[in-house]
Amino acid sequence: MDIIVAADAPLVESLKTSSADGVIFGVAPFAQRFRENYKPSRLRELLKDVSGAGFDVWLAMNAIIHEEELPQVKQTLEALRGVSASGLLFADLAIIRLAKAVGLELPLIYHPETYVTSAADVRALAAAGVDVHVLARESTLEGIERIAEETDAKLAFVGHGHLNMFHSRRHQLSLFAEQQQQSPPARGIVHYIREHSREGRCPIYEDARGTHIFRPHPSAAFQAVESFKNHLDFLIVDSLLLEDAAVLTAVEDYARARSGQTIKGDYRQYDSGFLFEQTGLKPGGRS
Repeated sequence: MDIIVAADAPLVESLKTSSADGVIFGVAPFAQRFRENYKPSRLRELLKDVSGAGFDVWLAMNAIIHEEELPQVKQTLEALRGVSASGLLFADLAIIRLAKAVGLELPLIYHPETYVTSAADVRALAAAGVDVHVLARESTLEGIERIAEETDAKLAFVGHGHLNMFHSRRHQLSLFAEQQQQSPPARGIVHYIREHSREGRCPIYEDARGTHIFRPHPSAAFQAVESFKNHLDFLIVDSLLLEDAAVLTAVEDYARARSGQTIKGDYRQYDSGFLFEQTGLKPGGRS
């Protein structure tokens, strides 16, 4: 099981001396929920910079693609031809056809966040050309184990970080500010909202792709690492909304857990996501 970190360039500098096995860079303008996205020309520079670190590098184009964006998506994929990356992470199935059409020969990593929930999904997607399948964020540990046992595909799971639970193409914070006759919020600045049906405050922020709301508590998967070692190929650590120090500590703790050692970090503010409890609104409002 490799540890893959969704990162930006400054964090990667610190990760070079960590136990991380790989990193994910967002590709502008078709990545969302990354600390920073990079144009193909800048990505080539970053790939050269990390080439000596022994990292796998995935490039992410995980936005939902709309009809009017297809020509620019194709141009972006063309600009990525020949890059020394290890895979292309995507959420919109149009990427499969477009990548093939422009001759982009990178392993395809499908990450739609919620849709890969069964072995049947994995088999169908593999037949369509997907090489790595990122299982749904609401997956239980039992479900992950069953999919792994019923397929021979490469599987990944986002086990650490803030899980996105709502996305709107609209810039809802800006619309609210406009209605309140306030200045629009800066892009990428995190705000918090409190919902009566949930415990805690939910982080919310805008980027170029719209508005994103996250679960109140970040998730960690240390309790599941012993199983993950036998059932997953990749464990993804999402750095968005986390401090660099917290990400680096988590990476080292997953490496410790992977080798049977005791973790050292303090994760009392984290929960285990849905690994041990199926998603749904629970009494008291927590989900």
